[in-house]
Formats: sequence, C-alpha cells, structure tokens
Amino acid sequence: MTDRAVHPLFLAAVAQLEVVINGKKVKLGDLKTFEVVQDFIKPATKHTGKCLVETVAAMIMEKNMGEEMKLAAHDPSKSQMNKGAFEESLDNMMTRYMTWAGGNKPFHGPVTYFLSHAWGYKFGDLANMAKQHYEMVTGTQYKYEPVFYWVDIFS
Repeated sequence: MTDRAVHPLFLAAVAQLEVVINGKKVKLGDLKTFEVVQDFIKPATKHTGKCLVETVAAMIMEKNMGEEMKLAAHDPSKSQMNKGAFEESLDNMMTRYMTWAGGNKPFHGPVTYFLSHAWGYKFGDLANMAKQHYEMVTGTQYKYEPVFYWVDIFS
C-alpha cells in the first residue's frame, strides 16, 4: 500500500472529471467523498479486484503496450457509464494530469504524506486541501515534484 499514494495534481484531475451518474452529468469534485466511492470508484474497480490506483496504472500499461484495454464496465444502475465512456473519462483525467505535471510523470508513488478526511465533505475540498499543502511544502504551483499523498479511497 505504500506505493499507492497519489500526486496532488492527480487528485485535482480526478476532482475535475465529469461523469454521468443517475442520468446526470456531474463533476466528481462536486460530490461528497462517499458518493465518489459509491458511484465511481467501486463500479470502476468492481471487476478488476484492484484499487483505483492499480486499475488506472494497469490501463496505462496496457495502452502503452498497445493491448486492448480490459477494464471493467461501470454498473449501469449506478452511473450509466459503459466501458468506452469509462475509458474515455480516465483518458481525459490522465491527459489533464500530464498537462499539469508537465509530461508523463508518475501519478502514484511512495507515501510522503498521509491525508485524513471525512467522507461527508466534498471530494473537491479534499483535492484542494492537498494541492494547497503541496504548493506550500514544495514552493511550486502546478509544477511537478515527487510528493505523494496516501488517500484511503485510492488504495
């Protein structure tokens, strides 16, 4: 679990991700953390049996190897996202992350900081808190430094 910590720019990219849940387009950052887990993370990882970090890493590796992506489709009763829409959402998220990080930089790594939070608050608030802390400790804004935050919902 120590290599499942995520970069704050990745957290910000996840918070900006727009998905369809119960027929409504929503930004994950506008949802409470428990809703992100229930309506996005659990369905996204249900058939892989892996955490979100491992699921995304496997998707990137398979894509880079030129293999067909084999990610589980979302449970249509929860999000109405099909496999293609889910993969497209993750592609958009990773594109945003790589733009902010300045290239193909690791989105996960060894734990630098442990991030504790209440699931009843908005996920976007968690992402913003991590980004503000990151900017304070690194002295950078939207510049990549290998600093990773362990967040329970990704591990």
